[in-house]
Amino acid sequence: MWNWHDFSIKNKLISVILLGSFLSATAVLALFLYISHDYHQDDLVDDISVLAALIGGGSSAALINDDKSLGSQNLASLKMHHSILSACLYTKEGKVFSQYVADVKYSTCPATVGVYGHQLQSDALIVVAPILLGKKSVGSIYLLASLNVARERLFFEFVVIAMLLIFGIPVSYLFAVFMQQFVLGPINRLTGSVRDITKNSDYSIRVKKDAEDEVGLLVSSFNNMLDTIEEKNLELFKVNSQLEVLVNKQSCELNIASRALLAQSAGQCILIHAQDELTLYQGICQALVNDLGYCLVWVGLIETDGSKNIYPIAYAGDEVAYLDKVKVTWGDDELGLGPVGMAVKTGETQRVLDTHDDACFAPWRSTSIAHNMGSILTVPLVYGSATFGAIAVYARARKCFDPEETRIIEVLAKELAYGIFSLREADARKQAEKELLEAKEHAEKANQAKSEFLSCMSHELRTPMNAILGFSQLMITDQDDVLSQQHKDNVQEILTAGSHLLDLINEVLDLAKIEAGKLSVCMETVPLNQLIDDCINLIHAQALSREIKIINKLDKKPVIRLNADPIKLKQVILNLLSNAVKYNCDNGVITLECSQQKSKRLCISISDSGVGMTENELSRLFAPFERFNNQGTIEGTGIGLVITKHLVEMMGGKIWVDSAPGKGSVFSLELVLQD
Repeated sequence: MWNWHDFSIKNKLISVILLGSFLSATAVLALFLYISHDYHQDDLVDDISVLAALIGGGSSAALINDDKSLGSQNLASLKMHHSILSACLYTKEGKVFSQYVADVKYSTCPATVGVYGHQLQSDALIVVAPILLGKKSVGSIYLLASLNVARERLFFEFVVIAMLLIFGIPVSYLFAVFMQQFVLGPINRLTGSVRDITKNSDYSIRVKKDAEDEVGLLVSSFNNMLDTIEEKNLELFKVNSQLEVLVNKQSCELNIASRALLAQSAGQCILIHAQDELTLYQGICQALVNDLGYCLVWVGLIETDGSKNIYPIAYAGDEVAYLDKVKVTWGDDELGLGPVGMAVKTGETQRVLDTHDDACFAPWRSTSIAHNMGSILTVPLVYGSATFGAIAVYARARKCFDPEETRIIEVLAKELAYGIFSLREADARKQAEKELLEAKEHAEKANQAKSEFLSCMSHELRTPMNAILGFSQLMITDQDDVLSQQHKDNVQEILTAGSHLLDLINEVLDLAKIEAGKLSVCMETVPLNQLIDDCINLIHAQALSREIKIINKLDKKPVIRLNADPIKLKQVILNLLSNAVKYNCDNGVITLECSQQKSKRLCISISDSGVGMTENELSRLFAPFERFNNQGTIEGTGIGLVITKHLVEMMGGKIWVDSAPGKGSVFSLELVLQD
């Protein structure tokens, strides 16, 4: 089935012209026939009306004289008019007077005259006219005329015009074909140019402009579009060329980066899993051969003796037999001027891009050619400022090692050197840890022996000291043998020094028990208020001698019960109160207070108004035998706080200090409340 939209412009234009011409001619023909039809009918009406008047006028005498033969003769003259079918004369009374019949189908005259005028029927024309004599009607005439004559004329005209139309269509077609060349010529050239451009992608083609009409405007726009496309095409070509160069460069860089990543990944994997130096050396060599495709890779370490040889410690590749035939040094002789020796001596990377021509490679040229090796890269193994070896990489192709390839191997060599020293440092660290562990075991044994010695010696010393103190007290209180005042003073000195020494021995014994793990606590319910009062009573005389006031804020609180060892807790409170007195100022103040903490714990604070401590002194406060402030005038061993801290922790508590120079000190300990 034809589709109008698929027709060419040429066929569409011809079809439009032909269709337009046909429709125009048809419309003209229809209009002409319509007008001609009306014209012929009107002309026939006029002719028949005139004829009726003439026949009627000639028959007026016959009607007046009642001469029917004369009337029939007058009607018989109508036979000359072929269109008349029948005719009748009527008297003034409306009766048939005479009749003429040309067609037997119309032989009967109407019974009555009817209305004057004309009347068109389907195939005939009826004209009825009065017959006048002067102004007086003497009768009527009736004429019946056929319309075939008018229709024959109309048909003849239709045939003539149709013939003209039929012969005019080819003329119109030839005219359309002729005219389309002028109209479609530029369009066809434009279409051909588009086809050539599409087929050959040649944007230099231009369409010739013939006129300034719409097609000319289209051609100008098309040529301008081609100019723009050609410019854009040139720009695109330049961009594509640049992009191609960039892609090639990026591909090359990506390939290098991929090789670098592959080598680095393999190197890091080897560094992570290597357990010793030889495994690390061998793994790096194997990775360079397997992953980067070199024919020989070996690692050489330097000898620091007089020979200055470089001996291979690890190697991999298809040409390992090459190493059995060559010797390399880092001395000043010919064997030390090659790439490996120079890399070791200078600490810089050495490249031999062509083993066939490089002069420095002369001692090894024939062997390398025999093993089909074209270029060599040697990177020194350096850690810090010391060079301890080199890694040599051999490739079969000449001029193989470009700067990027060199950088990959240099990075790998740095990682290798770092890995070697990491292994060595790890070995040294393991050895140091082993020695430290042994030293710790010796120290623990020595400390245990010390604790046992102190425990034994304290028992041995306490027995004679108790005897000395006992006899000194007897000498002072003996009423039978009274001593002189000088002797009493001397014995009192012995008693004072002995008491101090006994306290020292007891504290040392307690510390020894703590360190030996032999000191235990017996936890029970302890009424804190009573225990505090007992401790204050014991220390009251010592405080009174220096006019130090003790404020006990626990007096106003209800009975507080702790879960603790009563003897050890009393020892802790006494020690803290004693220190608060010793390190306080004359006329000073000591304050005891407590506050309940979360999780059923109680905080006991003992503060003084003494000189306080510095941060350095606080950091060493709980160290054994440490004493601060007026060390020459204040008695003490420096281990009381150490014992106190251990005792508090053994009872499930903790102790801490807040102090500042000139602001006194606050000792706080936290213990568990009894339910």
